[in-house]
Order: sequence, then structure tokens, then C-alpha cells
Amino acid sequence: ANDYEKMYKVSHWRFDDISGTRASDSSLLYIWPNIRFPPNHGTLTNMDTGTSWVNGKIKSGLRFDGINDHVNCTNNNSTLDITAEITIEAWIKTNVIPEDNNQIILSKGNLSSSQAYSLYLNGDDDKIYFCIDDGVNVSWAMPAGLQNNWHHVLGTFDGNKLRLYYDGVEKASTDYVGSVGTNSQNLCIGATSSGTLPFNGIIDEVIIYNKVLDNDTIYRHHEG
Repeated sequence: ANDYEKMYKVSHWRFDDISGTRASDSSLLYIWPNIRFPPNHGTLTNMDTGTSWVNGKIKSGLRFDGINDHVNCTNNNSTLDITAEITIEAWIKTNVIPEDNNQIILSKGNLSSSQAYSLYLNGDDDKIYFCIDDGVNVSWAMPAGLQNNWHHVLGTFDGNKLRLYYDGVEKASTDYVGSVGTNSQNLCIGATSSGTLPFNGIIDEVIIYNKVLDNDTIYRHHEG
């Protein structure tokens, strides 16, 4: 990553801890002059530390069982209360495409109410969703080949438009003039803030920026 990306990186969960119950936020490894984002370390919740740490897209990743596994990154500091520009990205390898249910990649809040932002798979309409507030979202139909393969999913919002990217390419957008929702709920990876709608598969390299990444940077992240 270049200095520009690092400057706006709020949190980065690499899932390279390999063992134990902590999912370290590695964004604290970089200190921009006069700016330092405090880390938002996650805690593995309901997860078997002997089997959850697996090979990821880059080094190791975390396997989620689709029952109650998730990583609780709490709500301990204001860095996660992003109201203006935002980018959320993750590598996913889903085991099962949800049917008549949702699988959360990342969420701060619950999909039914008090939503801040989320990235998830919706089995009701077979779409990938990026949300920034209650009822404010952009979605795109899940493509063939999503299951059992690594894919890069990313959402951005710049104050005027939501965009959804899949494998480095913009696939859908929605006009919306406003701000990202905020709440006091924990940020969780692999489930909602209340631990519901669990993900079934492997997640790796989850990153949140308080800036919109440009198309070239997003494509580069997919290409590695």
C-alpha cells in the first residue's frame, strides 16, 4: 500500500495471527506524521481456535462455521464512527450460497435496524449488498462461480454515490446524498453486531478506510 492508502486506513484485519483468540488490527503498524488511528483488535467469538485459523487469500485467514462464529471488534473508539467517505473491502471464499437468509461479511449494527454500515450476501434475492444506513444500499446479483472460490468484494461511498465492486471492477452504483449512519453497536466480522446471520466460509484481509479509493487502487488490490 502507498502512503496515501495508509494515511486513511482506519482498520486492517489481516487474520495472520495464526493462533489464539485475538484478530489483530494491523493498521497501528503505520503511523502517519501527527496522525495515529488507535487499533480495533477483534476477539474470536464462539470459534474453535484449533480449526478456525486456516490458509487465507494472503497468508492465513479465518474460517467461519455459519452457525455462530464471528469476530467482535467492539466499539471502543470513535474511529469506527465514519460519517463521510468510506471504503470497506474483504476477500471471501463462501462454502454455501445462502438460501432465504443473509450471510454477513462485516457489519456495524443489525440489518433490521440501527444500521451503520455492512457488507453481506443476501440469499433472499441472491445479491451482494453494501449498506451505509438503514435502507440505504447498493446491490449486485451474485455471479456464477462465487461459491468455493476466492473473490474480492468492496463498497465505497463518497457522500453522493454508493458503489459496489467485485474482483476489482465496479458492478453497481446508487445515488444517495447524505452521510454514513452511526450507532453505538459493536463492529463484527462474520455476523451482525448481535451475532446473527453468520457467514459460512473463509474471510481474509478486511479493511476499512475513511476515504474512497480510486478505481486503479481498487483494481490493484484485487490483482495483489
